[in-house]
Amino acid sequence: LGIALQVVLLGFIGGILSGFIGSGGAFFMTPGMMNLGVTGVVAVASNISHKFGKAMVGSRKHGEAGNVDKKLAAFMLITALLGIQIAVWINSLMFKGGGGDGHGAAEGAAANLYISLVFASVLSLVALSMLRDAMKKGNGGEDGGPSRRIAEFLNRLNLPPVIYFRVSDTKVSLWILLVVGTATGYMAGTIGVGGFIGVPAMIYIFGVPTAVATGTELYLAVFMGGY
Repeated sequence: LGIALQVVLLGFIGGILSGFIGSGGAFFMTPGMMNLGVTGVVAVASNISHKFGKAMVGSRKHGEAGNVDKKLAAFMLITALLGIQIAVWINSLMFKGGGGDGHGAAEGAAANLYISLVFASVLSLVALSMLRDAMKKGNGGEDGGPSRRIAEFLNRLNLPPVIYFRVSDTKVSLWILLVVGTATGYMAGTIGVGGFIGVPAMIYIFGVPTAVATGTELYLAVFMGGY
């Protein structure tokens, strides 16, 4: 009963975080499940399944508001599935690398460490980036909107083939799309949170409006979660 209450509380806090900052709370729930004794690979897979249902509801609402670029999501999905497959393969190797019989704690230790290190690295990078932006805005250095410097630089490179996305009103090289799609799938398959890569990449690298990036990532998450 105690564990059941802790799991319910974990979901409740994840929902609170989702309502405050727009994230599904996955960055909190995966390590939270691991702290409750759930093996890392099981926590990641459970979190992806959990997000699958929320992504369907969220993407539908964003779609009604015109904030989903289905064409962009389709191109990213091409390599996102490959990224998930690579992540699952690595996690499986780590999980089996303990030399146990499939049920012991030692067997999942390597996978737990790997997932924890990736999580800590990504969260630190995101936190430092947000802190830097906040300090710049606090000093009056920027107007508060997302920077388009990377997107403009890549547009000047003009790496063909370049594809135009009407809903996002932006042009992106196919090669950059495939790289970002792979990274998004890899993060989703490794820690259960692909949006950490997908949403910032769509905003800062592709030049997609923030609302469309959020809606498109949720739409993409439906198919990644289903897979």
